[in-house]
Amino acid sequence: MSTEPPEGPQPKTASPEFSTGGALETLNATPLMENIAKLETDLDAEKEERREERFYWICGVAISFDVIAIQAVSGSWLFAPVFMLQLILLVGIAQRLGVDWAVQMIGALFHWMTSRGKPGG
Repeated sequence: MSTEPPEGPQPKTASPEFSTGGALETLNATPLMENIAKLETDLDAEKEERREERFYWICGVAISFDVIAIQAVSGSWLFAPVFMLQLILLVGIAQRLGVDWAVQMIGALFHWMTSRGKPGG
């Protein structure tokens, strides 16, 4: 009998640090899972901040457009329908970007503006 290892591919044996179900893996899994959860939370917060920033920029452009439109249009009757359409578009953009507070505020403003012309409103 020979004590030399057999030739050919050898089965891989897991080292203690990479074994499944070992005590060392259990010790390293908790900090790793905490880091993963923290990074996911940070990523979600960053995405939310970027969506809100996009909405702020869109609102800024809309307000700039309104200022230019008021100066260009001599009669105010034409500005009112354009502003109403703009509010509808802003609600849609806010919903798409997930900016819930803006959806509620713009919706309330739109409701207030449409109910002003009704008798008893």
